[in-house]
Amino acid sequence: MIERLTTLLFCALVFASPFFASAWTETWIESAGAVVDAREEGSARVSLHVDLRIRGGWLTGLELTGLDPDLSLLESARAVLIGEDGRRYFPSVEVMGSGVVWLRFNRPNAPRRGRYRAELHYESPLAGPRTLDGRRGIEFTLPGFVDDLEGAEIRIIAPPEASLPRDFDPRAIVRHHIEDRDGEKIFSFRRIQLPRGRSFTVRVDLPSERPPLEIVEGRSFGS
Repeated sequence: MIERLTTLLFCALVFASPFFASAWTETWIESAGAVVDAREEGSARVSLHVDLRIRGGWLTGLELTGLDPDLSLLESARAVLIGEDGRRYFPSVEVMGSGVVWLRFNRPNAPRRGRYRAELHYESPLAGPRTLDGRRGIEFTLPGFVDDLEGAEIRIIAPPEASLPRDFDPRAIVRHHIEDRDGEKIFSFRRIQLPRGRSFTVRVDLPSERPPLEIVEGRSFGS
């Protein structure tokens, strides 16, 4: 028997054991966020995290959905589930396509009751610098959940010339902070609460690419 507890981003799978009459789990997603490193052209490096609470049973699988369909896992950073006691669980990872990734835990070492943070690191072409509605920019979306989140945060590490979109409303329910560092600019966006089923999208703008110069008879013209 398979019992599923599903969110739009995560679902927990629990398999019945011959040693028990039934197997079950109760999992609550509390908050989520991502750090998007988009300083270079091409794919961005994304570190996604989800904070969850297991109230009963054990967890044998987590399904992540709504991600970039063309993502590729970073070999330099393993997926991990970290308990509040510091214990680390390293799952096997399967990229299923269409933005779906499975994290699977062996039953003897499956996490049980407590609070945990799941982390997944990958490269995303969709989150890298690109042209959006005729303007250059960086955009990232955190998918919605069936649970109300107590917090959702996205940090974008961008080139130093990046800026907030012209139509960004500082009075909006999204709190933001900008930090200038040597050779980069960090934009932090946070929602104190994210209602169930609602995704969270943020964007920063980049300067338009200058056209190449054409040299004609010793004079320069914008082509």
